[in-house]
This record gives sequence, C-alpha cells and structure tokens, in this order.
Amino acid sequence: MVSLDDAVVARIDRHGQRFEILVDPQGVQHWKEDSDGVDILTLLAVEEVWTSAREAERVSEDDLEKAFDTTELATIVEHILAKGSIQLTTQQRREMTEQKRKRLITAIVEAAVDPKTGLPHPAIRVEQALEEAKYLIDPFKSDHLLYQEAIKVLRPVIPLSFEECKMAVKVPHHAYGPASRLLRGITQQEEWTSDGSWVAVIEIPRARREAILGRLAKISPDVESRDL
Repeated sequence: MVSLDDAVVARIDRHGQRFEILVDPQGVQHWKEDSDGVDILTLLAVEEVWTSAREAERVSEDDLEKAFDTTELATIVEHILAKGSIQLTTQQRREMTEQKRKRLITAIVEAAVDPKTGLPHPAIRVEQALEEAKYLIDPFKSDHLLYQEAIKVLRPVIPLSFEECKMAVKVPHHAYGPASRLLRGITQQEEWTSDGSWVAVIEIPRARREAILGRLAKISPDVESRDL
C-alpha cells in the first residue's frame, strides 16, 4: 500500500457529485498493463472514497450506491481508474511518459525494418518520426495500445516493414545454457547433433536478427547460423 505522501488523486464526476480516491501512480500504471496481475485494493493509500480527498470528506454509502450501483470498494475503484482521471504532478507525468517513450521506441526498433535497407531504423529516427507525427504518449495507456497507435501514425512518416525471419542456429555444447535462455520463447524446434551441438530453429522479427546473432556471438564465437 502506497503512503499518503506518494499517493495522487484519481477522480470521477457522476450524478453531479465528485468521487475521489488516493492511489499509487506507478501501481495504477502496472494495473493498466495487467489488471489480472494486480490486487486493485493494494493501489489505495486509504481504503476510502471521498468527495474531497484533500478535505477528508467521505462519501456516504447511499451516494455510492446511487452513482455506482454498488458499495463494493474494489468495483468502485476499478470504475474510477478505468473511466476517471489521474491527477499527476508535472514531474510524475514527465517521468512516467519518458519511461513509456523509451519502451515504445525500443519495441518499434526491435520489430520493424526499413524496407529499403532491410535494417532497423535507428532509435533516434523513430523518436524524430514520433515527434513529426505529433504523437502524444499517455502514461496510463498500455504499452500494447501505445505501440498499435504509434505504428498507425508513423506509417505516413517513415517506411516500416514487419517481416519475420526464420533461422537455424548451431550452438556448441558448452554454450547451450546461456544460448537456450536467450532463445527461450522464440525457439520453434530443437535437436542435438552427433557432434554434441545444439541446433535450434527460431523465428523473430527481421529487425532483431543482427541483435540476436550479436548476442549469440558474445556467448560463443563458434555459433553458426543459417537463414531458412
């Protein structure tokens, strides 16, 4: 549970009345990303709903029932967070937006290539394109939704291709552990060869090809690869 000093106000207006709760802004951000993985009541600094959190004026149960058709706190909190607004400080909004921006740019660089060169756009070019497109990042939107929106607005600004790349990589026995951990989740097939090497068939966005091969080369310079 967040402290009162670190909490911010989330509010919604319904039926001519204001309803406010005190929440953890970072926790709300995580909840927006994965609502099933967060106990919504742990986001609260105080398990109360207020007409004015600043004045500590509590809402009556009758008013809660009238506005939300329930007095169950978790349901009310979910409604306020989903439909209401979060009152961040300027510094909090700047920091949370910058975190989202960095993750968004990384996701685009790792997924898309310039169809003219077959290589990823540099991160600085993606950042400039987002600025050219005047795309504003909402710190409380999920990474997935931001990615979908950004790709849509970027297409008229820079060429993007989302080709998949299928490769076979052959890893010496002594490098199996770190290599298999690196390729976990993208390995489609695997087998051991007669010389003790591990062979994995992987499929990844073409934009990640060179990065993956570079990391494998650091694990072992004897790794071999072949496009399929």
